[in-house]
Amino acid sequence: MKEDLTHPVRSIRSSQLGYVNHEDIVISYASLDDYITSLETAVANKQLIAEKEHYSAVRLRGQKACRGYLDQPISYLELRCFDLNPFTPLGITQETVDSVHLFFLALLWLDDVENVDIAIAQANALNNTIALSHPLEKLPSAAPTSDILDAMESVIKHFHLPDHYRDLLEAIKEQVADPSLTLSGQSLAHITSQSLEAFGQKEGETHHDYAWSAFYALKDFENMELSTQMLMFDAIQKGVRIEILDEENQFLRLSYKGHVELVKNGNMTSKDNYVVPLAMANKVVTKKLLQEHGFPTPAGREFPDKASAKAYYHHIKKKAIVVKSKSTNFGLGISIFKEGASLEAYQKALDIAFAEDSSVLVEDCVAGTEYRFFILDGECLAVLLRVTANVVGDGKHTIRELIELKIKIPCEGMTTGHLLKSLNLERLSDSC
Repeated sequence: MKEDLTHPVRSIRSSQLGYVNHEDIVISYASLDDYITSLETAVANKQLIAEKEHYSAVRLRGQKACRGYLDQPISYLELRCFDLNPFTPLGITQETVDSVHLFFLALLWLDDVENVDIAIAQANALNNTIALSHPLEKLPSAAPTSDILDAMESVIKHFHLPDHYRDLLEAIKEQVADPSLTLSGQSLAHITSQSLEAFGQKEGETHHDYAWSAFYALKDFENMELSTQMLMFDAIQKGVRIEILDEENQFLRLSYKGHVELVKNGNMTSKDNYVVPLAMANKVVTKKLLQEHGFPTPAGREFPDKASAKAYYHHIKKKAIVVKSKSTNFGLGISIFKEGASLEAYQKALDIAFAEDSSVLVEDCVAGTEYRFFILDGECLAVLLRVTANVVGDGKHTIRELIELKIKIPCEGMTTGHLLKSLNLERLSDSC
């Protein structure tokens, strides 16, 4: 396709003038089978050198060959339809990432189209028109702007998403109403002699200076300890896979050619036996490790502040739940609701949990008998049946008096934890 451009446009990259395949290459998205067959046919007919040379707006990723998606998972979607943001060092902002997330949720909210391939062909034509239009031109009437914005708003309301998403939606609406607020609209003022070269060089120098302002730190992970940042930086350079198990507590998992290491604070590994108890004390890390080895764990979420935890109430208000501090023991900071909780009770439970830790967990409550197994060197040495705190009535004393009598049981030399267990007065277990 050839175009004579006489004016600035929104996005050459997103148009048919960008890095795309020849227009006679048509890949079907009607079903996964159709997608795989049409892609393999294009390769067989030498229209494409390889499957990976299909330059669509969205590509499936995770398998070496697309036929693998029939029995293996799609790891992620590669989005090729976005231009870089030249006004930020990373090329994209968190607000943009969250807006794309909201956009994808809105697409799931909308009804399916009857003929996918026809709809995509029409969308491609519309996209090309918009991409090659002037940055300050209003979107054409054919663009389904209202449908998408309404779907976004419905998703926010239905799932009671945080105010952050409402702010994002308002920003999107403002950009639709005033194109000068878009990236292409903002870039328009920086064009000199029909080029953005001078602007690009200036921004590049600014971003370069920023990158070297703290060259020893890993950008966007400044909230982590410097030793952890430096370890992650070196691991990235050497091709070691990094997974952040718990960002707040500096817990990483590194893997390379089958070897796996848990790393705490950038310096504790399997060479330090203490890393295992540290992993066990971290409920989030423990759950992830148990899930990966096939052990069932209660579903739930972690929250770093009360506002985000409160917003989650609409998802669990009718469910049996446990609210607990992230890293405490002996039932400290825990509240159990076996039949759901009122908003007032839920907020009080959050106050109790946050009084013990900076993060809390809200999880499903799974009823059952609780046992604790002590295993050393692969051998089970002891099993403990944990029983809820209790006293047995005698028809004479009040509950408080019975508790006081039970406390008088000899306990010399015991720690607080031992005392709670021996008296059977430990608070309700936090393992629901």
